[in-house]
Amino acid sequence: MTTKNLSLRPYQVSMIDDALEALSCEDTALCIAPTGAGKTVILSQIMKGYLKSGQGRSSSRKKILVLQHTKELLQQNRDKVALWCPKIKTSLFHSEEKDTQGRIVFAMVQTLSRHYRKFPKVDLVVIDEAHHAIAKSYLTIVNHLKAKNPDVKILGMTATPNRGDRKGLKSLFKSVTSQIHLSDLMSDGYLVSPRIFTVDAGQQKDLRSILWTQDNSDGQSRFINQQQQWDKANTILTDNLSLNEEVIRHWQEKAQGKKTVVFCSTLYHAQEIRDTFEKNGIGATHINGEMSSEERLESLRRFDLNQGDPHEATVITNAAVLTEGWDFPAIECVILLRPMSYEATYVQMIGRGLRSSPGKKECIVLDFGMSSSRHKVFGMETDLVGKTDKEKPVVEDIFSFEEDPLDDGFVPSYSAPIPLKEIAPHLQSPYLWEAFESRTGTEVLMAGGYNQTAFIIKQPEDHTHISLVKSGQDIQLLKTGSLPEVLCACEKTMREMDFWKSPALWMSKSPSEKQWACLAGAYHYTRPRNSYQATLLVSLNLNKRKIQEATKCQIRL
Repeated sequence: MTTKNLSLRPYQVSMIDDALEALSCEDTALCIAPTGAGKTVILSQIMKGYLKSGQGRSSSRKKILVLQHTKELLQQNRDKVALWCPKIKTSLFHSEEKDTQGRIVFAMVQTLSRHYRKFPKVDLVVIDEAHHAIAKSYLTIVNHLKAKNPDVKILGMTATPNRGDRKGLKSLFKSVTSQIHLSDLMSDGYLVSPRIFTVDAGQQKDLRSILWTQDNSDGQSRFINQQQQWDKANTILTDNLSLNEEVIRHWQEKAQGKKTVVFCSTLYHAQEIRDTFEKNGIGATHINGEMSSEERLESLRRFDLNQGDPHEATVITNAAVLTEGWDFPAIECVILLRPMSYEATYVQMIGRGLRSSPGKKECIVLDFGMSSSRHKVFGMETDLVGKTDKEKPVVEDIFSFEEDPLDDGFVPSYSAPIPLKEIAPHLQSPYLWEAFESRTGTEVLMAGGYNQTAFIIKQPEDHTHISLVKSGQDIQLLKTGSLPEVLCACEKTMREMDFWKSPALWMSKSPSEKQWACLAGAYHYTRPRNSYQATLLVSLNLNKRKIQEATKCQIRL
């Protein structure tokens, strides 16, 4: 591919413009873009624009430092910048090479945190995966460069701004400069939608009993952080050969032949899962942090081979290595074999499979842990402030441990086939959708309130879905297609209209007398369980004629 064939997407142009404008008048800029949005492309154009701008020193003297925390990400970023900005000289700074001559220097944060005193003056610091930016190693570098150049600018880029320890990024970034939403990219066809399945034969109950406890101070249930309990939770998923065979069986049922990445709890577990695939005649490889660069590249090369090649690996397993900064659009299946993950980690892992690719329509997610039942793919809210120590949850994401799990005998038996349960797409949404079924067979999803309501109508004849949004007296027909497609289109409009998301106390109360009066005689088969459902049904009742005219569907609830 040459620069003549390269073109930017509209949302990328918007984010580039926002970032350059922010850098012209602010010390920092933070951009949030989901996996698959083309973050490196966006960064390359921001850096190119900054070097050409009149900000700071003269254009020929400006220097940019790009910080990243893995060698794969470092090389990937440099290669992408070289493709999009071939005339800009770049260099690498890591344990094996310490070249600061490039106008853009790509540096490993681990190496630079030991050699920052000799690093030359820079005008812009770019932090990829910026949710790491408040770690001590990053701050040591940033503070030193600020002391050397008080006018230095800081640009952060991340898909998941919320850290697992709930420390906010506000100490470094004042506000969010620009944000691209996952559902928008799916609605516009830039990403595929996930189909998420939870797999349970009792292990989730066991995991919940171990990881989920009640805090007597406020009566709330929370995840606990005791090492012995986490070891038990790991053991449930890692020390059971029959469960490993069920992983293979369900993969063959749902994703046979599809490029697959498996996220495991430990290095030992990842190797064991690879061996199980291999024993079943399925080409598999493995990558971990203890491998040399050459070994890691060889594993990735095998995974990149075309189907039919005798050395091809259809499956790649890992433990906390491929979670961030790894691009492989052909992935069509993600398997989660971790008891529990932070919301940000969960979104990052699923994001590995959402990039579009020729012939790819969706990404299958098989979750053998609890992440999908606790988190929502589309539900992450940006929180730069974070929480105080008293407000921090007691969960820790320790599943990057490389040790073998402790064997304390806490291993349930899985002799029966494990059932799959698909999580409906609307349950992965940040909005509170309620499902109703019409006596005519038409299914209706609704969210919002009386003045603003979103409707998704499933037609019984061909099972297509139609999305509409009501605001005031107006009803807008949005999109027809599959449920994930219309749901994303609906949520894009809901966000633009500023629909509220947070549950409120009134929603769980019994329907009011006024609501019952509005529904009298209208609904003989569907009775609202609470005030929120009643509000949605009242809105549907008052707008039913307009909805039926727009969708050509008969709705009799």
